[in-house]
Amino acid sequence: CAEDEFEPNDTRDQAHGLQAQQTVQGHTCGNNPDWFVLNSEALEPGQIVRAQALFSHQDGDVDIRLYRGDQMVASGTSTSDNEEVSHVVPQGDALAYSIEVYGHGGAEAPYTVMFDIENPD
Repeated sequence: CAEDEFEPNDTRDQAHGLQAQQTVQGHTCGNNPDWFVLNSEALEPGQIVRAQALFSHQDGDVDIRLYRGDQMVASGTSTSDNEEVSHVVPQGDALAYSIEVYGHGGAEAPYTVMFDIENPD
């Protein structure tokens, strides 16, 4: 499997930084996850952090996990195209948000990933 240009990003400490609404193309390689961290100014309580991985399930099953600090707060593990997860920013939050993208069962597949930040209605 050909590694993508963001390697090494196999751990949270090696996570590649992304701005909100920035999209990047990656590739899952077996049991080698890819990590991305949201680079943003201070988040406001009530804002929604959303992460997406866009892919064709026919190419391989890609799953994602959203973390706040070192705590997983959401996961997307469907058996169809694309995954999307979100989390509402709690009061007094100063922790970084990151996502782990991985191939289910070691699947190898291309994907596009992005973060978004939404304000509450």
